Amino acid sequence: EFIVADLPGYGYAKVSKEAQAKWQKYLEEYLLNRAQIKSLIQFIDARHDIQKNDMQMRQWVEAYNLPIFTIVTKVDCIQRSKIQKVVSEVKKTFGGDVLPFSAEDRYYCENTIKYLIDLSKK
Repeated sequence: EFIVADLPGYGYAKVSKEAQAKWQKYLEEYLLNRAQIKSLIQFIDARHDIQKNDMQMRQWVEAYNLPIFTIVTKVDCIQRSKIQKVVSEVKKTFGGDVLPFSAEDRYYCENTIKYLIDLSKK
């Protein structure tokens, strides 16, 4: 059994700075105090370069030595011939495991689900 929790976004949420600051405090407490967490997942949009807040989040996660892998989303929005290039660029920047994913046309869904199931068994 495993649970995937979608936590508040750190970049695109349309809320006040005050609300974002509260979220950040609670998010940090949650992530640092939950021994049950097997891994964090950082979602990166395939249509855009890695953003400043993506880098900041990754640096924070790595500073606390939390387990993390990356899913490159919306690969259906880029040319198929460019998917591996985008995945390679993200892997070069972040390291670790990087999985492409498209909810729209379900490319790579089975690989991602298998990865999550394998992770839950560790």
